[in-house]
Amino acid sequence: MRMQVVDRSGEVLRIEPFSVETAATVFEPRPVAVVAATAVTDFLLDDMEMLAHRTDALPEINRYLASAGLYPLPGELSSAVTLLVL
Repeated sequence: MRMQVVDRSGEVLRIEPFSVETAATVFEPRPVAVVAATAVTDFLLDDMEMLAHRTDALPEINRYLASAGLYPLPGELSSAVTLLVL
């Protein structure tokens, strides 16, 4: 699985390839989907739960979020939220 760094410290959400661990690095042991805060609805959460129970859940969730245009755009304010896929 490819690791990435999600930086929400500034006004703009930054997602970059993981290169080195620092003292501030926090590892999330589950996949994380970053979506625009305005996209979080009960309908979305129900769909994410349903997809999480599939055998190959990560590609399914990725396709769902990408096709629905739910990923935040580059340069979007960091009002995005993280959904943990259990």
